[in-house]
Amino acid sequence: MIIRRDHYQKQLEETRNEKERLNIELLKVDEKISTLEKATKKLENENAKYLSIIQDMRNNSERQLEEQTNELRHSVKLRQMAKEQLQHSNETRAAQLELVIKQKCEDNLKLHALLENIEEKFKGRKTQAIRSEEFHQRFQKKLNDLLQKFRAEAVNTDLTWLGEENIQYAVDLFETTIRTILQDEPCFHHLVERVALFMDIGTRQDNMQLQLPKNDSENEIAKSHESQDLATFKKKFRKEIRSMLKEYMEKQKNELSRNISTIINHLEGVEKKIDAVLTKRVENMKAMITLMDNKQNDLRKIEEELDHSTALVKSISDERKIRPERKENLWKLNKENCKLKEDCSSLKSGYMELEKKMESIEKLQKQFLHSFSALQLMDQMITSNDRCHKQTVPKSPVETFQSSTLQCTTTTSSTPVHYSPENERHHEEIVHRGLMEEISENECNK
Repeated sequence: MIIRRDHYQKQLEETRNEKERLNIELLKVDEKISTLEKATKKLENENAKYLSIIQDMRNNSERQLEEQTNELRHSVKLRQMAKEQLQHSNETRAAQLELVIKQKCEDNLKLHALLENIEEKFKGRKTQAIRSEEFHQRFQKKLNDLLQKFRAEAVNTDLTWLGEENIQYAVDLFETTIRTILQDEPCFHHLVERVALFMDIGTRQDNMQLQLPKNDSENEIAKSHESQDLATFKKKFRKEIRSMLKEYMEKQKNELSRNISTIINHLEGVEKKIDAVLTKRVENMKAMITLMDNKQNDLRKIEEELDHSTALVKSISDERKIRPERKENLWKLNKENCKLKEDCSSLKSGYMELEKKMESIEKLQKQFLHSFSALQLMDQMITSNDRCHKQTVPKSPVETFQSSTLQCTTTTSSTPVHYSPENERHHEEIVHRGLMEEISENECNK
């Protein structure tokens, strides 16, 4: 009985130690689970954060890339349009300048030829006089030009107050004078006839016909006076023609010198204009070169931005490549967490089974103690009965020795328990019955 009790106490201590050990392991497992849950939560938060950052970076990079591509397309389109417009304007400007330069070259050639002719003519005038035929042709051309000019001016309405007849008379008189001058052998008689015709000689002839009855002496005197008047008129007219020719020569010289000076001034002005145009064109070309340099710098900046965006896109793609590895790591962590949870659940189930076993053992211990106390009471009752019986019947020395040994060995409390075969058998039957009932209850509970 003592051996069984020690055995049960030993099992109880082992179960308690096992329970403490399992509690410690369970606490460790709980701590590990909590740390792993914290780590998983942290990783999930980090992954969510990284996913949000990657999504934001993706959206921003896509938006920036789209904006940059649109800006690049727009800038390229604007540059293309500006280049086309500039090229068109340069082509038109070049064509205009070519035409202007061509015209100026032609004008310069004409002026050069004219200057050479004028210089040759002036040299000829300095060395020798102009030939009479050339002078006659020039003079004829000049007088014809003057006649055409006077005829054109006669049509002007500003001279209507003089009367059309007077204007026509003046023009005809000038024309008659010119034709008389331009004749190879000028005839004064013809000029006088024409002048008399234009001076309304008809009226004079009528007056002379009215005076026909007068004497011949008066007619002769009148004829002599008329011939003298004609001679004086002829002298005056020659003097006037000579003075007109001198004035015309002086005017021609002055006009030629003035024309030469104007031509020279015009050439100088043309050269200045050409120089100014060339300098302006050179400045425009310099400005265009600086503009092209600035555009090239802008293109370099755009290329750098594109390289940066491509690097950003590459980093995003690398992040995308890394994401499966992270997902795999997370999957492994989750798998380990699931395994740990399964282990924890298995440990918990084992712990529950141990608790059930401990409870069953505690119940057995209580039943054992209860049965043991009942046995003690029964032993006390038996001993009391034995004492009463011994008082009447004397003991044998063997019984006294056995009782003393049983009292010494079976005492577990302050009251002594005496040994007897019947009590021992009865006690064993009770314990065996209690154990069988406990085992059957445990099996039913299982």
